[in-house]
Amino acid sequence: MLDSFASRLEHLPVSLFAVPLGLSGWALLLLKLGEGSPWLRGPGLAAAALGLAVFVAVLIAYGLKILRHPRRVSEEFRHPVRMSFFPVAAKVLLVQSIVLLPLQREVSFGLWLAGTLLQTVLLFSIVSFWVRHQGFQIHHLNPAWFMPVVGAILVPVAGVEHAPAALNWWFFSVGLVLWIVLFTVVLNRLIFHPPLPERLAPTLFILFAPPAIGFISWVKLVPEAGPFAQILFSFSLFLAVLVFLQVPQLRRLPFYLSWWAYSFPLAALGVALILQARLTGEPGYRWAAVLVALALTAVVFLLVGLTVGAMRRRTICVEE
Repeated sequence: MLDSFASRLEHLPVSLFAVPLGLSGWALLLLKLGEGSPWLRGPGLAAAALGLAVFVAVLIAYGLKILRHPRRVSEEFRHPVRMSFFPVAAKVLLVQSIVLLPLQREVSFGLWLAGTLLQTVLLFSIVSFWVRHQGFQIHHLNPAWFMPVVGAILVPVAGVEHAPAALNWWFFSVGLVLWIVLFTVVLNRLIFHPPLPERLAPTLFILFAPPAIGFISWVKLVPEAGPFAQILFSFSLFLAVLVFLQVPQLRRLPFYLSWWAYSFPLAALGVALILQARLTGEPGYRWAAVLVALALTAVVFLLVGLTVGAMRRRTICVEE
């Protein structure tokens, strides 16, 4: 049994952090909807607690991997695809800080500070690795590469309550500009090169998360919003529809942990729709957010079931 545990720990993927991120995003969307429908508050808080508990469990497990198998962790960090999942841990902390902001301001600040520090370290580490690495090929590129920079765009959402404006603008600016550059390269890869491999195809959902988060952050930074906010929101909707059109093909794929890429982008889109409804006074956006929340709830239940089933069959935490 100990040998089995050691083997599974050695192959514990850093992408497992996508599970608590999806759960935390689901909680945030339920709680935002619950501001107008109080009966959603209980499920939202339960989802937030579940996301935090899963995050702690994954964090402890990956901490043990760092201690016992540092070489494996180093290999993951140098891997052209897996390295992009390290900042997901920072994003979980940042999302949880948003969830807890109206409930426990001090706890929210602690989570925001930890998430921001981790995001900063990983942002510089990963982008520095990108710049000096000489072995990257175009087929290594996929929408998961957005994740190291999306966390920077996420920082101001709760950061406007915890830090000076200049610091929040710094994170927003760095994240947004890097996303625009990466989006151009990723789009080139998708159009002019072979399709994404099956295991990475679900990361297409990440395409519409950055402009949706950018819209949310911009409105937090600039309360009057303005045309640029509408550009970000409209482009996120365009990308969402474009990705939704690929769902018939994505449904045929076997289950991988990358399926959790379906969850957080839907949460970001739903929160953006709620915010747009408040800005415009148009109820249609809120109804669209309700539909997204229903879809996300179904997706989360499906993903949890598939993930638990994969764990029981021991098809997760194995050498790939």
